[in-house]
Amino acid sequence: MFDMGMRPNASNGNPGRTYRFYTGTPVYEFGTGLSYTNFSVVVSSEQNPIKISHKILEDNLGDDISSSWKYEPLATITVTVTNIGTVTSDYVALGFVVPPNPGKDGNPIKYLAGFSRLHDIKPGQKVVVTFTVTSHHISVVNEEGIRTAYTGEWKFQVEEQELSIYVL
Repeated sequence: MFDMGMRPNASNGNPGRTYRFYTGTPVYEFGTGLSYTNFSVVVSSEQNPIKISHKILEDNLGDDISSSWKYEPLATITVTVTNIGTVTSDYVALGFVVPPNPGKDGNPIKYLAGFSRLHDIKPGQKVVVTFTVTSHHISVVNEEGIRTAYTGEWKFQVEEQELSIYVL
C-alpha cells in the first residue's frame, strides 16, 4: 500500500501496477469488455515480417521521451475485424506493443500503442482499421528516463493475434 512504484518490487512484495507491469493474474485484463456478438480479428502488414533499422529509431528518438506526434510512420499494420455473430455491434480494436524481454529489466509487459472504435458492424461484415507504427511506439523509457529502442523482436498485438516487428 505504501509502495506507489509502477514496476514490481520483490523486496516488499509489490506485484506491479496497471496492465503494463502487473505480474499477477488479473480478474479482467485491461480492455476486456462484453459484447452481444463475436468477432474475428486478423492482423497483417504489407511487409511481413516488419524490419526496422535500430539506427533509424535512435536518430528519430533523440532526447524526446513523451511526444508520439512528431514521428514519421515506419510501418502500417492492418487489422481486419469480422462480425462472426448474429447481432450488429461495435468493436474496439486495442493495439498493444510487446517489447523484447517483456517484464524484465524494468520493461513493461505490454503497452497500448493505439485504439480505434468501430461502430455498427453487421453480422458477416468486415471492417478494416490501420495502425501506424512510429519510433515512439517501438521504444521504451529506460531507468535513466531516456527513451530508447532495443534490438530484437517486438510484437504488435490485437487480442490474441500478433505481428512481429524486428529491430535490427
